Parts: sequence; structure tokens; C-alpha cells
Amino acid sequence: MAHLKGLGQSVTFRRISERIPLQYTFLSKVLNQPGHHLSQDHLFKMAKILDFLPEEIDYLDLLRSYSTTEEPDRKSFLFARIEKERKKRAIQAEHQDFSDSSTMMREMRYLFEPMAVIVHVALWMPVYQRDPRRLCSLTGMNPKKLLEILDSLDMLGYIRLGEDPFEVVEVFDRDPHYGRDNPLMRAHQAKLKTQMISRLNQTSEEEKESFMVAFTADEEAREKINQEFKKFIQNVREISQNSKEEHLYQMSFDFLKWF
Repeated sequence: MAHLKGLGQSVTFRRISERIPLQYTFLSKVLNQPGHHLSQDHLFKMAKILDFLPEEIDYLDLLRSYSTTEEPDRKSFLFARIEKERKKRAIQAEHQDFSDSSTMMREMRYLFEPMAVIVHVALWMPVYQRDPRRLCSLTGMNPKKLLEILDSLDMLGYIRLGEDPFEVVEVFDRDPHYGRDNPLMRAHQAKLKTQMISRLNQTSEEEKESFMVAFTADEEAREKINQEFKKFIQNVREISQNSKEEHLYQMSFDFLKWF
């Protein structure tokens, strides 16, 4: 919790209890009174909400089993496994920085979900920030999928959710697009393009523009075209930022050398 708050994310035990879902009074009792434990399912959901890595979830489940078992032989067996894991982690901690891995896991949840960017950008428009559920009928998403995306955006610090899991209190970042320096960028683009092609086929001819051409040129011409492309992107960015947020658009442009 302290680590996530240090990253600027809004997270509280009350909000976690609502997302599990679980009564907050019981969660408080588990956290503060010995002898009370979450079920395995509730503990798993809580760990997922807090972005635990898979090996951390396994270790947490191991600790719970040790705390709840009343069989002496099993307790000894579990204790030996726990000590083994602790020693292994103590050695690895000298060589690894798990904070980077945790950040990567959160980014993967965002980048590998094609609709996450669509929802993120849509929330810049007041009408959808006030009622994100309107996006379900427009995109074909079910409410469960929308909740997962909203939760991911909240954990990454792109938005801040309220007490109601569908309540978007604030939208922070206005540029969710990752550049070449991110190792997941190309995989993210491939996912997004697949989603775009599907949507393109459902869009009327009056509401879309498609362009594809093959041509010959020399390296000097290629560089000039590349510079014009960058100018075009900059112009699009400025036009978009100076316009009213009424509709959501997507544009894809590829420029590559065959041989």
C-alpha cells in the first residue's frame, strides 16, 4: 500500500474491500486482530488488486496456509518451505530490483488490453467521465471488462476512481501513447491495430479514410517523406489539442521499406 501511494496512486483498504468484494469491517479485523484470515479467493483478489507478482501471490498463499493449519506435521512442512523461500529471496534481492518488475506488470495490463487506450482517451470527454458505463454499448464491452480497465487505469495513476468503482473523479494523463523506448510498444501497436481493423470494417465509408500505396524512391526522398510525416503528426496533435472533446477518433499510419 505504501509503495503504491508513493507512486502517486490513490488506493485505500476501503476501496480494496469494495472491489474484492468484502465487508470493510471484516477486512479491518483480519488486518488488526490475530486469528482472523481472508479466504484463499479473497486473498488472491486482494493480491491482484495490489499488483502482486505471481511468485509473490504464491508466497502469500503459503503464509496463509501456515497460519491456518492445525496439523502439526503440515505446519512444520510449510514452515520449512517458507524458510527456503525467504533464503532464496534474500540472495536474489542483492541482484534484482522488483520495483521495476512491478511497474512492468502494471504497464502490461494496460498495453496488452487494446480497449484500455480507447477507454482512457474516451474519459477525457466529460460525458464519459461522468458515466463510463455508456462506453459499454458503444464498444461492445461488458461491465466486468470495463471495470477491469478502469481499475488498471487507476492503478497506473492515469485516473482516480471514487468510492463507486464506476466513479471517475479525475483524469490525469492526456498522452497515453508509448514511444520506441518502451519494449512493449510494438506488441501494443499490433494489438491495437487488430482492434482497429475490426472496427474499420464496421464503420461506414462516410466516416473513415483509408490509404495504402506502394512506390519507388531513393534514400533522400525517403528521408524527406519521413520528415513530412513527422510534421503531419505534429499538426494533427496541435489540431486535436485545440479542439473540443466531442468524439473519439483513431489514426494509423505505417511507412516501411520492403527492399
